[in-house]
Amino acid sequence: MSKYYQIFRQKTLLPVIHVQNLDHALRNIEVCLVAGTDGTFLIDHNTPDQPENLLRIAKEIKHRFPNFWVGVNMLGIGLRKIPDFDIQGVDGIWVDDCGINLYSNTLQAEVFWRIIAEWKTMYFGGVSFKYTSGYSADSKVSADLAKLAEPFMDVITTSGPGTGMSAPVDKIKAMKEALHEKPLAIASGVELSNINDYLPWVDSFLVATSINKPGTENLDLHKTTKLAEIIHTAD
Repeated sequence: MSKYYQIFRQKTLLPVIHVQNLDHALRNIEVCLVAGTDGTFLIDHNTPDQPENLLRIAKEIKHRFPNFWVGVNMLGIGLRKIPDFDIQGVDGIWVDDCGINLYSNTLQAEVFWRIIAEWKTMYFGGVSFKYTSGYSADSKVSADLAKLAEPFMDVITTSGPGTGMSAPVDKIKAMKEALHEKPLAIASGVELSNINDYLPWVDSFLVATSINKPGTENLDLHKTTKLAEIIHTAD
């Protein structure tokens, strides 16, 4: 059974916080707690070449809120380099590029999975994901990629063609139907106006743009609360 189903008993909202510093992250964590989200993913767009900073902030948040689920996306750090960092104590790791496309073998994904499967960290692997060589809007191609990737991650994680851009619903449906037991996450383009289109097929929603206050990297409490309520009611 996927680690996801062992920890979460419902569909989940994991807001994505584009971290500026510890204080900024903590302010947004407070919004998540009040809004009733299931956790968060932290991303550092300011200094993506300094993953130690992101991990330090994530671990400090876990220290202050030990029962709150916290994951990280170490932008720019590929599968080969992630094991060099101490991510023990962080609940989840999200990687945009899982190392699988239709033109390569699965060796890189397999090696990484053998390493991370021994950790407690839940692995969200990017499949048919924006800005990677494996991205596709085609439903059949994306479903085939999901089948290839399923043995090598805890949560198959996909997206639309770009940040804030919605994924074709037929792509999401095809990917979910191709999976045998692993959950499916979506990481772009989800908002209050289209959430119901994805609810039948998606287990976890990684959302930033649509629930931020306009022009900021700060979560809007009302939007975040409303989205969490819709997602949780679906169960």
